[in-house]
Amino acid sequence: MNFAPHHESFRVRAYEVGDTGNATLQHVCNYFQEIASNHADMLGFGFGDMTAHGLAWFLSRLRVAVERYPAYRETVTVRTWPSFSERLTANREYLLLDETGAILARAASSWAVFDVAALKPARLPEWLHGPEWPAERALEMPKRKPGAPRNELRSETMTVRAADTDMNHHANHTAVLAMALESVPDDLGLGRQPSLLDILFRAEARRGEHVASTTGASDEPHTLAHTLTRTTDHQELARALTAWPAT
Repeated sequence: MNFAPHHESFRVRAYEVGDTGNATLQHVCNYFQEIASNHADMLGFGFGDMTAHGLAWFLSRLRVAVERYPAYRETVTVRTWPSFSERLTANREYLLLDETGAILARAASSWAVFDVAALKPARLPEWLHGPEWPAERALEMPKRKPGAPRNELRSETMTVRAADTDMNHHANHTAVLAMALESVPDDLGLGRQPSLLDILFRAEARRGEHVASTTGASDEPHTLAHTLTRTTDHQELARALTAWPAT
Protein backbone atom coordinates (compact mmCIF):
# COMPACT_ATOMS: atom_id res chain seq x y z
CA MET A 1 0.00 0.00 0.00
CA ASN A 2 1.41 3.40 -1.02
CA PHE A 3 1.16 5.94 1.82
CA ALA A 4 2.87 8.76 -0.12
CA PRO A 5 1.32 12.19 0.50
CA HIS A 6 -1.75 13.03 -1.56
CA HIS A 7 -2.39 16.55 -2.89
CA GLU A 8 -5.57 18.39 -3.90
CA SER A 9 -6.22 22.06 -4.67
CA PHE A 10 -9.15 24.22 -3.57
CA ARG A 11 -10.25 27.73 -4.57
CA VAL A 12 -11.68 29.77 -1.72
CA ARG A 13 -15.35 30.40 -2.52
CA ALA A 14 -17.43 33.39 -1.42
CA TYR A 15 -19.54 31.22 0.91
CA GLU A 16 -16.38 30.00 2.66
CA VAL A 17 -15.29 33.50 3.68
CA GLY A 18 -16.12 35.16 6.99
CA ASP A 19 -15.97 38.71 8.29
CA THR A 20 -12.17 38.79 8.05
CA GLY A 21 -12.28 38.44 4.24
CA ASN A 22 -10.55 35.07 4.51
CA ALA A 23 -11.69 31.46 4.59
CA THR A 24 -13.07 30.54 8.00
CA LEU A 25 -11.53 27.92 10.21
CA GLN A 26 -14.57 25.71 9.61
CA HIS A 27 -13.99 25.75 5.86
CA VAL A 28 -10.26 25.14 6.18
CA CYS A 29 -11.25 22.04 8.13
CA ASN A 30 -13.74 21.19 5.38
CA TYR A 31 -10.79 21.07 2.96
CA PHE A 32 -9.04 18.68 5.33
CA GLN A 33 -12.14 16.52 5.60
CA GLU A 34 -12.65 16.36 1.83
CA ILE A 35 -9.10 15.33 1.01
CA ALA A 36 -8.99 12.83 3.90
CA SER A 37 -12.13 11.13 2.57
CA ASN A 38 -10.80 11.03 -0.98
CA HIS A 39 -7.41 9.68 0.06
CA ALA A 40 -8.93 7.03 2.33
CA ASP A 41 -11.03 5.83 -0.63
CA MET A 42 -7.88 5.57 -2.74
CA LEU A 43 -6.14 3.55 -0.02
CA GLY A 44 -9.02 1.12 0.52
CA PHE A 45 -10.32 2.28 3.90
CA GLY A 46 -12.81 4.97 2.91
CA PHE A 47 -16.49 5.31 3.77
CA GLY A 48 -17.66 2.48 1.50
CA ASP A 49 -14.87 0.12 2.56
CA MET A 50 -15.61 0.66 6.25
CA THR A 51 -19.37 0.34 5.73
CA ALA A 52 -18.83 -3.06 4.09
CA HIS A 53 -17.25 -4.21 7.38
CA GLY A 54 -19.99 -2.66 9.55
CA LEU A 55 -17.62 0.08 10.68
CA ALA A 56 -17.33 3.85 10.46
CA TRP A 57 -14.60 6.37 11.15
CA PHE A 58 -15.09 8.78 14.06
CA LEU A 59 -12.84 11.82 14.40
CA SER A 60 -11.69 11.85 18.00
CA ARG A 61 -9.30 14.82 18.00
CA LEU A 62 -8.16 17.57 15.65
CA ARG A 63 -5.39 20.11 16.19
CA VAL A 64 -4.81 22.93 13.71
CA ALA A 65 -2.14 25.66 13.79
CA VAL A 66 -2.70 28.52 11.33
CA GLU A 67 -0.03 30.92 10.09
CA ARG A 68 -2.35 32.69 7.64
CA TYR A 69 -5.92 32.12 6.48
CA PRO A 70 -6.31 32.05 2.68
CA ALA A 71 -8.14 34.97 1.07
CA TYR A 72 -11.24 34.99 -1.10
CA ARG A 73 -10.54 33.42 -4.53
CA GLU A 74 -7.06 32.32 -3.48
CA THR A 75 -6.10 28.82 -4.64
CA VAL A 76 -4.59 26.59 -1.99
CA THR A 77 -3.24 23.06 -1.96
CA VAL A 78 -3.75 20.54 0.82
CA ARG A 79 -1.20 17.78 1.31
CA THR A 80 -2.23 14.83 3.49
CA TRP A 81 -0.91 11.46 4.57
CA PRO A 82 -1.85 8.87 7.20
CA SER A 83 0.75 8.65 9.94
CA PHE A 84 1.26 5.94 12.53
CA SER A 85 -1.61 3.82 13.83
CA GLU A 86 -2.18 2.83 17.45
CA ARG A 87 -4.34 0.18 19.10
CA LEU A 88 -7.47 2.33 19.06
CA THR A 89 -6.70 5.22 16.69
CA ALA A 90 -5.22 5.97 13.29
CA ASN A 91 -3.65 9.36 12.65
CA ARG A 92 -3.69 11.66 9.66
CA GLU A 93 -1.61 14.77 8.91
CA TYR A 94 -2.31 17.86 6.80
CA LEU A 95 -0.42 20.82 5.36
CA LEU A 96 -2.22 23.78 3.79
CA LEU A 97 -0.04 25.50 1.17
CA ASP A 98 -0.36 28.69 -0.86
CA GLU A 99 0.47 28.95 -4.57
CA THR A 100 4.17 29.48 -3.81
CA GLY A 101 4.32 26.36 -1.64
CA ALA A 102 4.52 28.31 1.62
CA ILE A 103 2.79 26.64 4.56
CA LEU A 104 -0.39 28.40 5.67
CA ALA A 105 -1.51 25.85 8.26
CA ARG A 106 -0.52 22.53 9.81
CA ALA A 107 -2.93 19.99 11.27
CA ALA A 108 -2.96 16.58 12.89
CA SER A 109 -5.94 14.33 13.56
CA SER A 110 -6.74 11.11 15.40
CA TRP A 111 -9.50 8.82 14.15
CA ALA A 112 -11.25 6.03 16.00
CA VAL A 113 -13.33 3.18 14.56
CA PHE A 114 -16.99 2.78 15.48
CA ASP A 115 -18.99 -0.45 15.30
CA VAL A 116 -22.22 0.68 13.61
CA ALA A 117 -24.38 -2.29 14.71
CA ALA A 118 -23.15 -2.38 18.30
CA LEU A 119 -23.14 1.43 18.59
CA LYS A 120 -19.81 1.44 20.37
CA PRO A 121 -16.10 2.04 19.65
CA ALA A 122 -14.10 -0.85 18.16
CA ARG A 123 -10.44 -1.72 17.86
CA LEU A 124 -8.71 -0.92 14.61
CA PRO A 125 -9.09 -3.93 12.28
CA GLU A 126 -5.91 -5.89 11.61
CA TRP A 127 -6.04 -4.94 7.94
CA LEU A 128 -5.50 -1.30 8.95
CA HIS A 129 -2.22 -2.08 10.73
CA GLY A 130 1.06 -2.42 8.97
CA PRO A 131 4.72 -1.39 9.00
CA GLU A 132 4.30 0.97 6.04
CA TRP A 133 2.58 3.77 7.96
CA PRO A 134 4.77 6.92 7.87
CA ALA A 135 5.94 8.34 11.18
CA GLU A 136 6.26 11.98 10.07
CA ARG A 137 3.86 14.41 11.69
CA ALA A 138 2.75 17.77 10.31
CA LEU A 139 1.94 18.99 13.83
CA GLU A 140 2.65 17.43 17.19
CA MET A 141 -0.38 16.35 19.20
CA PRO A 142 0.32 16.99 22.90
CA LYS A 143 -0.74 14.38 25.41
CA ARG A 144 -2.50 17.05 27.44
CA LYS A 145 -6.06 17.39 26.19
CA PRO A 146 -8.21 20.54 26.20
CA GLY A 147 -9.60 21.42 29.61
CA ALA A 148 -13.01 22.77 30.57
CA PRO A 149 -13.62 26.55 30.84
CA ARG A 150 -12.51 28.01 34.17
CA ASN A 151 -15.38 30.46 34.13
CA GLU A 152 -18.14 31.28 31.69
CA LEU A 153 -17.80 34.25 29.38
CA ARG A 154 -20.75 33.42 27.13
CA SER A 155 -23.16 30.56 26.47
CA GLU A 156 -25.46 29.95 23.51
CA THR A 157 -28.02 27.17 23.04
CA MET A 158 -28.70 25.96 19.50
CA THR A 159 -30.43 23.13 17.69
CA VAL A 160 -28.63 20.65 15.46
CA ARG A 161 -30.02 21.25 11.97
CA ALA A 162 -30.51 18.81 9.12
CA ALA A 163 -27.84 20.79 7.27
CA ASP A 164 -25.37 19.99 10.07
CA THR A 165 -25.63 16.21 9.69
CA ASP A 166 -23.52 13.89 7.56
CA MET A 167 -23.70 10.40 5.99
CA ASN A 168 -23.49 8.82 9.46
CA HIS A 169 -26.63 10.78 10.52
CA HIS A 170 -24.91 12.87 13.18
CA ALA A 171 -23.52 16.39 13.21
CA ASN A 172 -20.45 16.67 11.02
CA HIS A 173 -17.31 17.51 12.97
CA THR A 174 -16.91 20.85 11.15
CA ALA A 175 -20.47 21.76 12.17
CA VAL A 176 -19.60 20.84 15.77
CA LEU A 177 -16.53 23.06 15.52
CA ALA A 178 -18.67 25.96 14.29
CA MET A 179 -21.11 25.45 17.18
CA ALA A 180 -18.24 25.49 19.67
CA LEU A 181 -17.04 28.85 18.32
CA GLU A 182 -20.56 30.31 18.27
CA SER A 183 -20.27 31.29 21.94
CA VAL A 184 -17.02 33.27 21.58
CA PRO A 185 -17.81 36.78 22.88
CA ASP A 186 -18.12 39.40 20.14
CA ASP A 187 -15.37 41.59 21.58
CA LEU A 188 -12.96 38.67 21.22
CA GLY A 189 -14.17 36.98 18.04
CA LEU A 190 -15.57 39.57 15.63
CA GLY A 191 -13.11 40.26 12.82
CA ARG A 192 -10.64 37.71 14.19
CA GLN A 193 -9.92 34.01 13.83
CA PRO A 194 -8.05 31.52 16.03
CA SER A 195 -4.39 30.85 15.33
CA LEU A 196 -4.71 27.46 17.05
CA LEU A 197 -7.51 24.94 17.53
CA ASP A 198 -7.37 21.76 19.58
CA ILE A 199 -10.74 20.01 19.69
CA LEU A 200 -11.67 16.71 21.31
CA PHE A 201 -14.87 15.00 20.14
CA ARG A 202 -16.52 12.91 22.85
CA ALA A 203 -20.04 12.01 21.68
CA GLU A 204 -22.29 12.48 18.70
CA ALA A 205 -25.08 15.00 18.23
CA ARG A 206 -28.14 14.27 16.09
CA ARG A 207 -30.68 16.37 14.24
CA GLY A 208 -33.12 18.18 16.52
CA GLU A 209 -31.00 17.88 19.67
CA HIS A 210 -30.39 21.04 21.67
CA VAL A 211 -26.76 21.83 22.37
CA ALA A 212 -25.29 24.37 24.79
CA SER A 213 -22.07 26.01 23.60
CA THR A 214 -20.03 27.59 26.39
CA THR A 215 -16.85 29.63 26.12
CA GLY A 216 -14.72 30.58 29.10
CA ALA A 217 -11.23 31.43 30.22
CA SER A 218 -8.37 28.96 29.86
CA ASP A 219 -5.24 28.45 31.95
CA GLU A 220 -3.04 29.53 29.03
CA PRO A 221 -2.49 33.14 27.85
CA HIS A 222 -4.49 34.39 24.85
CA THR A 223 -6.56 31.20 24.81
CA LEU A 224 -10.20 30.29 25.32
CA ALA A 225 -11.76 27.03 26.47
CA HIS A 226 -14.98 25.70 24.96
CA THR A 227 -17.48 22.95 25.71
CA LEU A 228 -20.50 21.64 23.84
CA THR A 229 -23.11 19.87 25.97
CA ARG A 230 -26.40 18.20 25.05
CA THR A 231 -29.04 19.90 27.16
CA THR A 232 -31.33 16.87 27.71
CA ASP A 233 -28.81 14.64 29.49
CA HIS A 234 -25.84 17.01 30.01
CA GLN A 235 -23.62 14.73 27.93
CA GLU A 236 -20.45 16.55 26.90
CA LEU A 237 -20.15 16.33 23.12
CA ALA A 238 -16.89 18.19 22.54
CA ARG A 239 -14.24 20.17 24.34
CA ALA A 240 -11.88 22.61 22.65
CA LEU A 241 -9.04 25.05 23.18
CA THR A 242 -8.46 28.02 20.87
CA ALA A 243 -5.59 30.50 20.80
CA TRP A 244 -6.09 34.01 19.46
CA PRO A 245 -3.64 36.66 18.23
CA ALA A 246 -2.80 39.21 20.89
CA THR A 247 -4.52 42.57 20.39
